[in-house]
Amino acid sequence: MEYTDNTNNTTVGTGGKQAEGATSTGPPGLSAGPCFLFPRPLLPPREEEGGASLKEILKEREYATGMFLTLGRFVGKALLDDRLVDLPFSNAFFRAALKRHDIGLRDVAELDPSLARALSRLLTLADRAQALLASGVTAQKVEAAVTLDGVSICELCLDFTLPGEAVPLCEGGGEKAVTACNLHEYVPLVIRTLLVTAVEAQLNAFRQGFEEVTLISVLALKLRSNTSPRPSPKATLT
Repeated sequence: MEYTDNTNNTTVGTGGKQAEGATSTGPPGLSAGPCFLFPRPLLPPREEEGGASLKEILKEREYATGMFLTLGRFVGKALLDDRLVDLPFSNAFFRAALKRHDIGLRDVAELDPSLARALSRLLTLADRAQALLASGVTAQKVEAAVTLDGVSICELCLDFTLPGEAVPLCEGGGEKAVTACNLHEYVPLVIRTLLVTAVEAQLNAFRQGFEEVTLISVLALKLRSNTSPRPSPKATLT
């Protein structure tokens, strides 16, 4: 997954952009786009049938967490020394690292605008489906009535895994189909998995490394002083 289009140039620990159009898949555990960085979603630490072995998964997680531990120390030291370093982090990264409760769809939009637009449309359809169910319409009729550009949700062939990744959104997510009736579960799970659950190991390692140098609250204060208020998101994590 590559992320594009916006950079936090005002925050300590962030800096300039790459050349226009330049992309990089980055090392394990890190996504890189033309403008900024955010942790790459990791598979959960369990054996994947027909996929990566547990040994491979644990090896990638160990590499990623080690990298973010070092990164946390580096950013903490840069902040203490009041140095601007050329690491183009996204606003979403720092918001996630600080465990902001209002992290949500607006942060997905910063990382992957096309995914955010798709999720926004699905969220609207989810609200419609739940309204129909609450009014007594049968699930079968809801599936027929709630469509995306004339295509039923079932025909989209989505399952409860992170779009573009093999990361499950819930237990047995790869075997659970997305329908109009469970869209209200699917969309929030995609947002939470992308921004929190599947990157929690890297975020925890970053916080640990940062707090070996200084308190994470120092980063929160710096962000508060360098960024302006943002509009309320349409969908947030609860």
